[in-house]
Amino acid sequence: MNRKPKILEIQSLRGLAFLAVVMQHAVAHYAAVPEMQLEDGVMMAILLVLAKFAVPVFVFITGLVLFYNDKDDFNYGDFIKKRFSDIILPYLIWSAIYYVPTYGWNDLWRFLQMGFTGKASYHLWYVVMVMQFYLLFPLWRIAIRWLHAKLTGWRGVAALMLAGVLYIVLMGHVSDLGQWTKLHPIPVITDLFNKYADRNALYYYFYFVMGAAAGLHFEQWKRIIERYKFIYWTVFIGLYGYYVYISVGAFQTSQGIKFNFYQVFLLRPLMAVFLMSSILVVYHLAIICTRQSTAHINRLLTWIGMYSYGAYLAHAATLRLGYIVDRYLLLELSVTARMLIVMGIAAGTSVLLTVILSRIPYGKWIVGIQVRNPKSKQRVEV
Repeated sequence: MNRKPKILEIQSLRGLAFLAVVMQHAVAHYAAVPEMQLEDGVMMAILLVLAKFAVPVFVFITGLVLFYNDKDDFNYGDFIKKRFSDIILPYLIWSAIYYVPTYGWNDLWRFLQMGFTGKASYHLWYVVMVMQFYLLFPLWRIAIRWLHAKLTGWRGVAALMLAGVLYIVLMGHVSDLGQWTKLHPIPVITDLFNKYADRNALYYYFYFVMGAAAGLHFEQWKRIIERYKFIYWTVFIGLYGYYVYISVGAFQTSQGIKFNFYQVFLLRPLMAVFLMSSILVVYHLAIICTRQSTAHINRLLTWIGMYSYGAYLAHAATLRLGYIVDRYLLLELSVTARMLIVMGIAAGTSVLLTVILSRIPYGKWIVGIQVRNPKSKQRVEV
C-alpha cells in the first residue's frame, strides 16, 4: 500500500505550539517577580493571549495525524506499544528527573501517584491528558469512522459544527459537572472532574475531533483554510483584543495593581471560540511558512517541531537554567526583556538537548525520538 504524502506544515505547527508553551510558562514565572511594572504586565498580557493556542493545537495535531494515517488493519497492541516507547517511557523518566530532587527516592508510591496524575512537574499534565485520547483511540476510531461514512457532504459539516456548539456549552458547565460528581462520587472519575479537571480529555475533545475531521478530509481542510480566512481571522483578532483588554483591566484591584491572568483560563465558553479560531489562524500561518520552503523561519520551526516532544518534557528544567542566567546577568533589564531572553534560552537549550540525546544509544527512551543517521531525514510521530 502506498504511504500518504507527508503533511509538510505539521512540523512547523508543532514548532509554533512548542514555543507558545515555553512563552506561557515564562510569563507565569515573571508575572510574580517584584520588579514588574504596568508596562511589563501589558506586554505579558499581549504575549500570553497570543500563546494560548498551544495546547489546543497540540491536541488538534494528535487527531489530525492519527486519522490521516489511519489504516483498515489497525492493531491496538502495536499502537499502544509504540506510544509506550515514544511517549510514556520518556514521560516517566522525566517525571523521575523532576520528582527526585524534591522528594528523593524513598516514597515510590508517591512517585507512582504523581506519575499517574502528571503532578511531578507543572507541565506534565498535558501528557496525562493526551494519553487518554491514545488509550481510548479504538472507541474514537469506531465512532468517527462510522459518522464519516454516514454523514457525507453538508451533513458532515453540520455534525462538526454541532460538536463545536456542544463543546462550547460543555465549557459553561465544567463547574456543574464537578459538583455533580462530588454528589455522586465514583473512584477516579470524581477526581478527574474536580481536582484534575484541567487534564480531563473530555474538556478538550472538540480540538481532537476537529483534527480528526481535517485528517479524514485533508484537501478540503486546506481549501477551507484558504477560502474562509477573512472570517476566522476576524473572529481571532476581535477576541484577541477582547482578552488582552480584560486581562489588563483585571490588574486593577482594591489593593492596587496585582498581576494575574485568570481571565484567560482555557475551559470557558468564549475562550473555546477564541481557541477554535486560533487553530485555524495558526494552521494558516504554518501553511504560509511551508510555502517559503527555503526561508530560515520555516527551516527553524520545522527543526524545532521535529524535536518538540523531548523539548517539551525538558523545558521546565531549562527554564530553571534561564532563571540562573537572569539572576546573575539580566537584572538591569526590563522584566519583559528578561522574560523573552530566558524564554529563548529555555527553548533553545531544550531543543539542543533533545537533538543530542536523540543521537545516543537508548536516547529514544528519554526524548521519544531516535536519529540513527544525522544526515537522513526521519519520520517523527508525537
